[in-house]
Amino acid sequence: MAELGRPWSLATSYDIAFLHSVLAALEGAPFVSRPCTAWPWRDVTARELSPQSRRWLSSVNLLLMEAKCRDDVEDGSALRGGFGLRLLSRKSGQAAQTLQASGFPWNLICELPKRQARVERGAKPSLDILSLPTSQMLGEIFAHLAVLTNLPAHSPALRRLGLGLGGALYLKDALEDLDSDVRRGRFNALTASGRTQAETLALMHREVTRARSGLAELALPELSNLDPILLGLLPLRKESPPLWLGARLRQTRAGVCEILLCCGADLTLQACCYGCCEGCSLCAKKAAPADEPSVLTTSPSPVPSLTCPACDYPMTCTHAAGVEYDECQRCAGLWLDRGELQQLAQAEKLPYQLVHRRPPADAPEPRAEGTRSCPRCAQIMSVMTVRGVRLDFCSDCQGLFLDHGELTRFLESQGS
Repeated sequence: MAELGRPWSLATSYDIAFLHSVLAALEGAPFVSRPCTAWPWRDVTARELSPQSRRWLSSVNLLLMEAKCRDDVEDGSALRGGFGLRLLSRKSGQAAQTLQASGFPWNLICELPKRQARVERGAKPSLDILSLPTSQMLGEIFAHLAVLTNLPAHSPALRRLGLGLGGALYLKDALEDLDSDVRRGRFNALTASGRTQAETLALMHREVTRARSGLAELALPELSNLDPILLGLLPLRKESPPLWLGARLRQTRAGVCEILLCCGADLTLQACCYGCCEGCSLCAKKAAPADEPSVLTTSPSPVPSLTCPACDYPMTCTHAAGVEYDECQRCAGLWLDRGELQQLAQAEKLPYQLVHRRPPADAPEPRAEGTRSCPRCAQIMSVMTVRGVRLDFCSDCQGLFLDHGELTRFLESQGS
């Protein structure tokens, strides 16, 4: 940012710093000693990006600031937002040209306030729909890091990381701004969707899980220090823990126990942790055994396993009727690659467990249709209706995701 002028070096944010860390790791940027921006007399260790990446990242930052100013104007803060827009007017056009030259769809950032306003005007929109513009924008920003570093294989994992981070940040802002928005009569996602703070926190936890799965899929040791930062988006429970737990809490904040959201400070394990604490050293919650033995032949899933588009749980690779598909043990959803639905429909007999499987009673609420990301390429899937059944469809890899019961309805419609 300092290349735009020294004062601009202060115009950054935590999400841009996070993005910088990921980009530096992908580039293999060297560690150097540089004067600290806030305290110039003090040297700090930094990673210096390539000139191309620096220009791209500073351009993203400028357009994000411009989008925030436009959002302030929309929310009634015309003085602050208008001042920011005037300050950025000379720089934003140049930033858009830089992003366009790199092949990035820069209008995703510039048109964010308009897209956000459109979904907010919908009739009782869900939190998934409301967070989608921000989530999708950050997903594409992170995915473009694979283009900048010529590492296309990392694109799906990077997109999933950005999608989850964007969704979590949107929900976090909505939670933190709830009281002030209600006082001022401004729009807030919780009141618009009718969600409670506890429900929103559970959805936020789901988004953090999605971001962490993308980060883990990158399998870069240099990024391991970012996982506790993602966990830090989630607040610890407000109850005061016993004094003897103080040392363990310090470990928790460092990521040893996946926060105390699941078990609370008293370790009573009263609430569902959405998969965060399996084998956790603090609460020692283990995965529940299956209710009944499977009649299907299950093979080890590829590493890493696919992530369920509906609930972000690792899926299991399974075989039936000569078809290899992926099944979610949490929400009973199915992922079928191109042509596999037709193969199942043509099979003489399918296992009862495949056709009639239902999710457990404590399964989390699935992500809304139209906001789910493909487990193969992490693109947001569209919704298509086939024989009266709504299916999630990825236009890139031609894969399909079926919620529980949709395969049964599809097969029944075939026989009618």
